[in-house]
Amino acid sequence: MKSGSVHGAASRACCVLALLISAACTAGEIEEGSLPAGSDEAGSSAGGAANSGASGSAATSGMAGAAAGAGQAGAAGSRITGAAGMTSASAGASPAESDVAGSSGCPSGQSLCSGQCVATGSDPSHCGACGMTCAAGLMCHEGLCRCAAGFDRCGDGCVELTRDAKHCGGCGEACAASEVCIAGSCGCGVGQLRCGEQCVAVLADNSNCGACGTACEAGDTCERGVCVLDCAGSLTACGEQCVNTATDAAHCGDCETVCAAELTCNRGRCR
Repeated sequence: MKSGSVHGAASRACCVLALLISAACTAGEIEEGSLPAGSDEAGSSAGGAANSGASGSAATSGMAGAAAGAGQAGAAGSRITGAAGMTSASAGASPAESDVAGSSGCPSGQSLCSGQCVATGSDPSHCGACGMTCAAGLMCHEGLCRCAAGFDRCGDGCVELTRDAKHCGGCGEACAASEVCIAGSCGCGVGQLRCGEQCVAVLADNSNCGACGTACEAGDTCERGVCVLDCAGSLTACGEQCVNTATDAAHCGDCETVCAAELTCNRGRCR
C-alpha cells in the first residue's frame, strides 16, 4: 500500500511538472530563473513521496531529472527563439531607420545641397543636381542650363540672333563693321545709306552729305544732310557767313529772325 502511494504521488508530481513545462514552452516565456522554481516544487513533492520508501525515491528522482532536462532544453529553445525575434525586429527596423537617414527632409521638388534645400529644376548653381552650375548668361529650366526666351546658345553664351551683329540670324554670322543687325539681317541703321561697301550717315557725312557721293566744299560741314559753312565756337552758319545768333539783330536766335529797326538782339531775343 505504501509503495503504491509513493508511486502515485511521484506520478502526480511528474504530471504537474510536465504541464508547467508544456505551458511555459507554448507561451515562450520560460527564462533561466523559472525552471529551477518548477524543479524545486517538483522536487519537494517527489521528496515527500520519497520519505515513504527508497524505491519510490529513486523512481521519483529519475523522473524529475528527466523532466528537468526537458525543461532546460525548453528554456534553451525559448532563449534561441527570443534571440531570433530580436534579430528579426532589428532587421525590420533597419529599413525605417535607413529611410529616415536617406530622406532629405526638403519639400517636394527640392534636394539637399550643402545643408540647404534647393530647387534643382531652376537653381543655376545646382541645375539638375547639386553643384551643377550654369555658365554666365544661362538660366536653369527643368534641370537643364538654357538660354532665356528670345536668346539662342552660341558657344558658351546666349545671344539675340535678331540683333547681335556678331551672330546675325545665326551663330557666327557677323555683319560688316559699319552694319547693324536688324531682325536677323545685316543692314544699315536709321539715318544711314549704303554707299559702296559701307553704311554712312548721310545727314552728317562731309563726303556723302544727304546722298552718296555728295561732298561738301572746303570750309563747309554737313549738317542735317546739307553742306553749310563750318563756323567755329558759338557761331552759327547762316548762308555764307558765320553769325552770333545771340546778338545779331539780322539773325536773332536763329538765321531767319530779324529784329525791328528800333530793337536790338539780346541773348537771342529782340528787345
